[in-house]
Amino acid sequence: MRNAIHKSSLPEFIVTNSKPYFNGKRIGISIFLILFGLSLYPQEFSSEEESKPLLRVFPIFRPEECEWSIRFDICLRCMKKKERYAQRILFMKEGGPYREHGCYTDAKGFYILK
Repeated sequence: MRNAIHKSSLPEFIVTNSKPYFNGKRIGISIFLILFGLSLYPQEFSSEEESKPLLRVFPIFRPEECEWSIRFDICLRCMKKKERYAQRILFMKEGGPYREHGCYTDAKGFYILK
């Protein structure tokens, strides 16, 4: 027993039956804090838009249905052409959302009236 390890040479937390220094709870909390800290930094985008544009198409059949629209005049013009009123919303980095108003058909898609 020449190379035997004596209890007196080991650190106290290994000798006693106490909880280990690196338990699962501490590791889990550490990983959570690291991931949470990384999520606080804003992401950089190469283009000016932050996301894909949103296209909202509204069915209109009577002039009364245009009362809620932002651009009443465009809604009425689309209705007279028997097309649907639509909004394309672009989400920009600076300045917030930008809305374009126009008409929509299945054949043409979204287009802005001139």
